[in-house]
Order: sequence, then structure tokens, then C-alpha cells
Amino acid sequence: NKAPWLIEVNASPALARENNLDVSIKETLIRETIDLVDPVSFDREALVKICERRLIEMKFCGWKNKRGNDKKRLDAHQEMNSVKCEKRKLEDDLRAILRNSLPRKYGELPKKCKMGEYQLLAPNTKKYKQYMKLKRSR
Repeated sequence: NKAPWLIEVNASPALARENNLDVSIKETLIRETIDLVDPVSFDREALVKICERRLIEMKFCGWKNKRGNDKKRLDAHQEMNSVKCEKRKLEDDLRAILRNSLPRKYGELPKKCKMGEYQLLAPNTKKYKQYMKLKRSR
């Protein structure tokens, strides 16, 4: 269910702005690319603290248990509660890192995004649907 987004990638783009035309084109390109990607703001301090805590937890509180080397295997009920607890901790950690904001959903355009010179190829475009129909028929 994952459809591609295509952004042309140049391994070594020349982004120097040596004249007015360069300034006009390249600064617009950079701004529109960042708007399109819409990187999520996050709390770096929270990220560092959570990573440090998780490393300690892995090292001292269950790394061996998860690999089955130290203690007997958990029964199905304990295993399910453990998974739920870990999922809840992960969600809490992500909320702290992302400052309670959610990244946009797959295929959703950023709210502030103006496509500029970019063209949406997928998902939910006529050409994309034709391609997927052709692909499925093979």
C-alpha cells in the first residue's frame, strides 16, 4: 500500500548562488523542497534522554530476557501485557520527542505546501491509477 513519491536527486547539486538568476532559482528550489518534505519539529533534548534511557533498559533490564538466555519464557498472557506496555512506552516517548504533534499521514500534502515546480505523481493521480491497474493486470 506504499506508493512512491519522486523527488529528483542529484548526488552533488551545485547550489552556489553566483548571480541573480542562481539566487532566484536555487533559493526557490530549496524553499519549495523543504516545504514539500515538511520535516517534523522535534525536541532534541527529549530524544537524547529517551535514547539514553532505552539503551540502559536494553542493557540492564531485559536484553537477555528477550533473547531467552536468562529467564524462563513468558506465558502468552505475560507476553501480551509486555507488548502492550512496550507499545505504550514507545507512544509516550514519541509524544515527548515530537512535542505531542503527529507527522502527516502517508500521501497527505503538507498544509503550507505550495507545489511550486513539483508535480505530484502518486498517490491518487490519474497516471498513478493507470500504472497500478496495468501493474495488477500482469
